[in-house]
Amino acid sequence: GRYGGFYSQDAVREVVAYAAARGIAIIPEIDVPGHCYAAIRALPELLGPAVRRKDRGPRSVQGFQGNVLDPAEEATHRFLEIVFTEVLDLFPAPLGVHIGMDEIPRGAWSDDQQEEEALKAHLARWLQRFLAERGRILLGWEEAFYMQDGLEAAAPLRPV
Repeated sequence: GRYGGFYSQDAVREVVAYAAARGIAIIPEIDVPGHCYAAIRALPELLGPAVRRKDRGPRSVQGFQGNVLDPAEEATHRFLEIVFTEVLDLFPAPLGVHIGMDEIPRGAWSDDQQEEEALKAHLARWLQRFLAERGRILLGWEEAFYMQDGLEAAAPLRPV
């Protein structure tokens, strides 16, 4: 009955095995690039210099400032590779990983809406390729698929 904290890798594997024995696949959601306040507090380089100059950027729906990963930062890509590689190891179901990609406050990366859409599309395509190379499907809220530049049509993806 305790809220908060985290699950150990062994506990996650136990839950996944328990569900699989009952015909249930657990699909993880790693919500990026928003909802990343804790990660950015631990690793400020994930925020990116443009937002750091804007006094930690616009506020999210939940009222947080500086909670959106910067897709233009190489540190963001390295961080996501580590996180998603670990998640893929814990959740072996080939269905996919849900990336969320919702509630990104306007102005998180730029004052230019087209530039923001391009950065969002860049991150979504990068994650889509990363997952596809590992036999997984990119899943996300419908906002993940509302972008001018779009995602690779040939790669598997599913809006939720």
